[in-house]
Amino acid sequence: MKSASWGFQVKPIGYVRSGSGFSKVSILPEYGEGLDGIETFTHIILLCWMHMARRDVLKVRPRPRPDILCGVFATRSPSRPNPIGIYVVKLLKKEGLELYISPIDAYDGTPVLDIKPYIAEIDSVPDAGLGLFNKQSG
Repeated sequence: MKSASWGFQVKPIGYVRSGSGFSKVSILPEYGEGLDGIETFTHIILLCWMHMARRDVLKVRPRPRPDILCGVFATRSPSRPNPIGIYVVKLLKKEGLELYISPIDAYDGTPVLDIKPYIAEIDSVPDAGLGLFNKQSG
């Protein structure tokens, strides 16, 4: 299989705004119509660009298991070749172009790439294993 060099751009649709005990997503005006109906969901999925993360990291010590060194793709570390963060958050309310959400650990100003509704029947995997984070692993 021949490898292709892809040149593409990803543009933010909004930004995380966070402070002491609160988080919200401010959507850019040109994407406002895309929010129609979002308020009918209790939870949403945010895809963010972790702009403060390192992109040259392939091995990390995960937070809950500092005793092991593993590949970045086996962790939730924000430092990775393409630092895309994913959050499942509670949607508290929508006011215009603002989505008030349960607090997240993203920096204020973190670019939001996409928003999707969280749908339990599709997104939940009840029998998913814990991998490296299983108490019996390691």
